Amino acid sequence: MKFTHWRGLIRAYPRQVFGDTFRIVSNKRTIDAFFMHIGNAIYNELKRQGRTVVWFAKTLPCNRSTAYDIFSRPTIDIEQLSRICKMLNHNFFTDLQHEMQRNLQEKV
Repeated sequence: MKFTHWRGLIRAYPRQVFGDTFRIVSNKRTIDAFFMHIGNAIYNELKRQGRTVVWFAKTLPCNRSTAYDIFSRPTIDIEQLSRICKMLNHNFFTDLQHEMQRNLQEKV
């Protein structure tokens, strides 16, 4: 389980296949939300392309431990994600958009 704080109290639920489910309690409102685990998505795309973590670290540039830290993060800075998108020639922003649209349709 992962515990995170995001503008209110969040209780962690067990990790799912592609991300994390959180219960967000804020302003007397409770929302169950599913967030794509962006670090897993980046790592999966890296492996799909047949590239190594060493290549990723040299191209970003960062060291290997920082690269593994990026893969373990459920969230990421937009500027850093933009650099990674260019590096891997893959638009993770559209992946996030599709995931959000799918989750919104499931809630309706």
